[in-house]
Amino acid sequence: MKTCLSQEKGFTLIEIIISIALLSIVSVIVLRLFVLSYTINEEAKISDEANTLIVNQLESLKTYDNLGTYLKSHAWLVETPKHIQGQSYYDVDFRPIDTPDSYTLHWSMVNDKTISNLYHVTAYLIHTTNNETLTTYTTKHYFKYKE
Repeated sequence: MKTCLSQEKGFTLIEIIISIALLSIVSVIVLRLFVLSYTINEEAKISDEANTLIVNQLESLKTYDNLGTYLKSHAWLVETPKHIQGQSYYDVDFRPIDTPDSYTLHWSMVNDKTISNLYHVTAYLIHTTNNETLTTYTTKHYFKYKE
């Protein structure tokens, strides 16, 4: 009977402690990867929504043939014959609002001196709290009619 009991094998306390320690280390690494993945995913989501917002704004600009009509449809800060600047405000979910909050979309339109009614349009979106530029786009647009 004694010989039968002595041949039984099992885990020692040291082996169990080492295996729990290794499992804990691996678990911490995996959990940090989940947190890092979530952070990167949120940044990508914000960047994607910012890009979509600016592209939609620039595409809506292309629907205007008349500069006067376009200028009446947006709030502009500075308007001269050669340079036009404006800005729009957006909340955390990229919904348009009237006061500065999370994001500010800046517009700049500069008249091309070589071709009448051709404007270089630059739009960039800034995260208002840390003044980080999220995305910038530049395009050109020709208005067929000045007024």
